[in-house]
Amino acid sequence: MEFLDIQIIISTVHAAKGLEWDYVILPDMEKDSFPNWFGLCSKCKCGTDCIFVISSEIEKAFLEELSVFYVAVTRAKKQVYFTASNTQLTRNGTYEKNYSCFMRLPGIEFV
Repeated sequence: MEFLDIQIIISTVHAAKGLEWDYVILPDMEKDSFPNWFGLCSKCKCGTDCIFVISSEIEKAFLEELSVFYVAVTRAKKQVYFTASNTQLTRNGTYEKNYSCFMRLPGIEFV
């Protein structure tokens, strides 16, 4: 680390509100992580598909989670990078993970 001449800040989205950086990395852009299980995923009727469908039952929860996502994305002045895993290792084994429904929003590209 002594050879790095770059400052790295690790923060929650809520703590980053009102701050800006040139680059922002948003990790764990997977179902049940962002948006989280309690905020939106438990209410969603899409099951494991994570297809972007907003029903009247989840509209309020969706808009609240989207607001948090908006804060996260708009902290970057130059570029936002997303990371996601397609598998999850638990004590019960390895499971496939889906990307967050937010990764399907217009303007977001992932490889």
